[in-house]
Amino acid sequence: MFHTSITRTFSSRYHSFTRLPTINQLFNNIANKTIKDKDIIPELNCHIQGIKILKNVTFLDLFDGTSSQPLKLVIDNNVPNPILNKLKMGQAISLSKWIIVETPDRTQSFELSQNSDSKIEILGDVQDGYPLQSKQKLTVPYLRSIPLLKYKTNYFASLIRFRSLLQSQLIKILTNQDFIMCNPPILTSNDTEGNNETFKTIPKNLNLTVSTQLHLEILAQSLKNVFTISPCFRAEMSDTGRHLAEFWMLELESTNLYKLDDLLNCVKYLMINTAESLLEYKDIDSILPNNNLLPLNTLNKDQIKERWLHVANPNNWKHITYTEAVDILKEHHPGPPIWGESLSSEHEKFLAESYFDKDKGAFVLISQYPTNIKPFYMKHCSTNDKVVDCFDMIFPGGMGEVAGGSIREVDIDILQKSIGTDKATDLDWYVDLRRLGSMPRGGFGIGMERLISYLFGLQNVKDAIPFFRVMKDKISF
Repeated sequence: MFHTSITRTFSSRYHSFTRLPTINQLFNNIANKTIKDKDIIPELNCHIQGIKILKNVTFLDLFDGTSSQPLKLVIDNNVPNPILNKLKMGQAISLSKWIIVETPDRTQSFELSQNSDSKIEILGDVQDGYPLQSKQKLTVPYLRSIPLLKYKTNYFASLIRFRSLLQSQLIKILTNQDFIMCNPPILTSNDTEGNNETFKTIPKNLNLTVSTQLHLEILAQSLKNVFTISPCFRAEMSDTGRHLAEFWMLELESTNLYKLDDLLNCVKYLMINTAESLLEYKDIDSILPNNNLLPLNTLNKDQIKERWLHVANPNNWKHITYTEAVDILKEHHPGPPIWGESLSSEHEKFLAESYFDKDKGAFVLISQYPTNIKPFYMKHCSTNDKVVDCFDMIFPGGMGEVAGGSIREVDIDILQKSIGTDKATDLDWYVDLRRLGSMPRGGFGIGMERLISYLFGLQNVKDAIPFFRVMKDKISF
């Protein structure tokens, strides 16, 4: 008898969204004893990820993207089956009436075996020369070049599952801290960063947002703690492993975070708590990639978890001011900056990967940058008007700046002077916000692709987003 609970995604008080089970649900139901030996699976749709033909049996590795562990199907070669010789890697197939056979002495806890009613149907065939063959060790750059297929690999499907989990954990942590998730606009007249790196839209000459911060400030005045995870766009020509034209940011604003130390603690412990939540997630091994199916030069499960442990350790977090950073670089780096200049990516890399920890690197919060190299909305330091109360969060692993934030300027005169006359009209509303019972506040933005890249061990942010967009590449779909 087939146990209908196998098709239920949620607890018993919810109805399943789909009629068919997933491979991940099969594994979970076997582990929970919801289904057992000799139960029949009425139907399952999946792809063939591996084929091994022996004298008497054929083994198929089945994949549907929901688990890092392929599902093994055992076909008896002695039973006449006209479709057996037509099966190929990459095909989409449908199984009906296959039997659960528990295999407690093997790596996989069960297999699917056939009876007289078992059937296989090819739903979608593949052309000869299908590029994803089971014995190939492919590289990430090669897989990046075949976007129609790369998510049929164990590694990239795992990456999408991880991205989904990370976002859900961040949302859970923030909502538990009484933050309210909001949806600010993508079309705006603002250039939040003031670098003129916005995409213009026709005919209204509006911008695609580079940051939702200014709109979140409005919402924070009424709701106190707000955040969003939304797309942002920057028309910069940098073509590096750290830059995208379209990316996602977690942005947060709070009227409770109006002191720099509080803001620094918030971003630090958001990262620490997130890493801890990933380590504690009960089904994490089904999310992370299968160690036997990794592309070349990628991290395995244990190495990925080591990164999370590194983030979760408060001792690996350092805080210095910009001035202290310049002093360190003058003493230890061959090409130090002059005070008042931006820190280069090489400077940031030295601080995060060499100066504080030459082994695994450190997470460095650099605060109080010079006023002249930061945007207009940052609050001038009360004890030194040459710097602003802000920070950049620098990660090791080649990612550099992963987050940046500041206390927001509330003094109208200082703000108007920082904005300047050329932008005054577009930002009159932002100044007026200070005349409407304004509360002091602070916030920050975290680049999701850079964060994902570090936590998953990626070398290029192009791999951290499903379909990357950069200025120098042609967008073909």
